[in-house]
Amino acid sequence: MYVIPRGGYQSTFSLTQKCDVTAQNQHPVFAYLKDKLLYPFSSTTSPQLIMWSHSDVA
Repeated sequence: MYVIPRGGYQSTFSLTQKCDVTAQNQHPVFAYLKDKLLYPFSSTTSPQLIMWSHSDVA
């Protein structure tokens, strides 16, 4: 779905940009998230163990 702004509005700013997520000069948001992330349990490292069904995706 795409919504066209009324009145001919055109944004004058960028909404997205490429950034480093693992390098020494990584973006501060990713540095914060990685700092707060709990280490995954060994049982969640296998993709076969991820539990979901088609009805979960709407």
